[in-house]
Amino acid sequence: MSLLVFCPTRGRPAAAEAAWESFVATKRRDDTSIMFVVDDDDTSEYSASLPVAVLPSAGSMNGALQQAVERNPEYDVYGFIGDDHRFRTPGWDERIVSLLDDQGGGFAYGNDTNRNDIPTQVFVSSSIVKALGYFGLRGCRHLYLDDAWRVLGDGADCLFYFPDVVIEHMHPTSNKGTWDANYERVNSAEMYSHDQAVFAAWLETEAERDIRIVRDVLGKP
Repeated sequence: MSLLVFCPTRGRPAAAEAAWESFVATKRRDDTSIMFVVDDDDTSEYSASLPVAVLPSAGSMNGALQQAVERNPEYDVYGFIGDDHRFRTPGWDERIVSLLDDQGGGFAYGNDTNRNDIPTQVFVSSSIVKALGYFGLRGCRHLYLDDAWRVLGDGADCLFYFPDVVIEHMHPTSNKGTWDANYERVNSAEMYSHDQAVFAAWLETEAERDIRIVRDVLGKP
């Protein structure tokens, strides 16, 4: 099963390089790849060693993620990390792909060392993403994507957590990173208000339908 991990990034070439180095050091499958998704108006200089896809600016991380998914339909599993995630456990990809294959699909995530109730990084069967029509919750810009993945996985009984697969989240709220302009922008009160409202509306009107779609894809009653 082929796995493509998407890492949307903006204005953080050093962080992207560190994420890339951790990926290369720990991945074990030949068909595991990563793509750093960069807006075409990002003036940062990214290392030539990084597998970068420059796409038209979608105005948000989730928009960039969705563009990248639609341009890469041939993979079996899609992954998502932020540029502040670091792969720590060698062979993480073997563990995750093997489980999703054995289970017939679903959502999987590792231990980000900060919280285990939501998948701040996630790996999802591409068949699920294609059936839903989205990877990150439609309408959200940056936040509450992980909450939606949890709801879908829990609701369809296909959410798998690996406590011993560490994909560390180097976020400033956990005192593992430094606040910068990008963090301030995507964690603003306005961003929280917008994305929380989208998530709440989805829970009320569409979540049950989407859970049913996931269950149908996996052949669950």
